[in-house]
Amino acid sequence: MTVIAIKNGIIAADSQLTVDDSLKLSCEKLFRVRDGVIGFVGATAPGNELLHHLRKAHCTDPLPLKSEGYAREDFGALLLTRHGVYLYDNSLSPDRVTGAFFALGTGAPFALAAMHCGRTAIESVRLAIKLNPYCGGPVRWMRLDRKA
Repeated sequence: MTVIAIKNGIIAADSQLTVDDSLKLSCEKLFRVRDGVIGFVGATAPGNELLHHLRKAHCTDPLPLKSEGYAREDFGALLLTRHGVYLYDNSLSPDRVTGAFFALGTGAPFALAAMHCGRTAIESVRLAIKLNPYCGGPVRWMRLDRKA
């Protein structure tokens, strides 16, 4: 339950963690890895496994699956690299996505609509935060070369 948006070399995310539809905490969703910057939605266990892998390997290197004991449903990630954008799903395998922008998470429809109307990734996440109760907190964003 989040929103992550990518447009023009910037990845932006909300910073709200919703537990049991009522408890709202703050968390980081964007991380630097070897190939770029990645943002996660959904379950944390597969995200931690993928983050550990990507800090050592390239995004197209196969992921040696160590953990079989947790469900991988409700997980996704967007990786922004110099070579393009990659989408990870429950399989933890990358799929290259094309297009001028992309969004993931429960706030994605709002973010996509905003970007279709010319808004930046940061502005689109702000809109999703206003319109989706599962998105919140301050917007965090990164470029490949620096954090803002």
